[in-house]
Amino acid sequence: MKQVYSRALGSVAAALSLIAMLQPASAETLRVPDHIPSGNPDFLTIQSIALGAFQGDDGNALSHVVEARLAGFRGEDGPFFNVIVDGNGTKPDAIATGSARVSVETFRNWQKREICDEKDADKKCLRYRDVPMDCTRRIVSISTQLRFHSPSDGRVLLSDGAQRRQEKVICPDDSSSPQTVDEVADELLQASVLSLIPELAPRQGNYYVKLREETGGLAKPAVKRFRAAIKLTKTNPSAACAEFDALAGDGPQNAALAFDRAVCAEGRGDVDSALSIYNNLRSQNSNDQFASEGIRRIDKNRRALAEITARRAWVNGRSK
Repeated sequence: MKQVYSRALGSVAAALSLIAMLQPASAETLRVPDHIPSGNPDFLTIQSIALGAFQGDDGNALSHVVEARLAGFRGEDGPFFNVIVDGNGTKPDAIATGSARVSVETFRNWQKREICDEKDADKKCLRYRDVPMDCTRRIVSISTQLRFHSPSDGRVLLSDGAQRRQEKVICPDDSSSPQTVDEVADELLQASVLSLIPELAPRQGNYYVKLREETGGLAKPAVKRFRAAIKLTKTNPSAACAEFDALAGDGPQNAALAFDRAVCAEGRGDVDSALSIYNNLRSQNSNDQFASEGIRRIDKNRRALAEITARRAWVNGRSK
């Protein structure tokens, strides 16, 4: 049996944006900037977004989730978008439209259950047999379409669709009550919107990089100092970084010491020095994944900062 299911939106979680949580520092890590560029640069020059027509039996539910998703984006200067719901005469930079439809299919599903057929005097089971149980296989599916366009020139900023489903066998002897169709539909709808609308606002953050501790290649007197500097990162990162640099100046340095010096430079904002060390490590070993990750991180940070600067300049210029 298949049925089309129409529902009113229940409670929709307001916080939909997925923001990475920073891990606490340990004795072997140092904090560095870790910025995230936007998922779609076209939205860097979009400030106001109006919710247009959302069609389908679940279009209204979709509009609420889209509204919450857009309202969750925050830049360095506050909310990234002004979401217009009632069309109060404000001319938007972009209009969001879409459609959503939830369907439910149910099928009879026979499952086997083992029961005791004979017990002894002590009520210990001597023989078991299988009995059929009449269950239901339920499939909840959602089809979602989203489109953002500029009303000034008709340019399509984002257009995509998603299909999601959840299948579950529900039996009378289940230990807990299954999710309602409304609950499943809300989860599928929110997951669809998260997949369709990328992180549109560039963000600034931090990341803890695990330091390298290999001592091979260091002079014997330097090994003890290097290990002590590693431990010092837990209580005094600046002093530890100064000791890394001193060790490099007093004798030969290995890849671990060079990498840790690059992380120190990256953490204090000297990205040119950090990049120089990472590139040098890569030139010595093209398979150095630690250095490669540092290079990628710096490139990503620079792109994010450039977007943040460009966005701020555009907003400021617009307000004049």
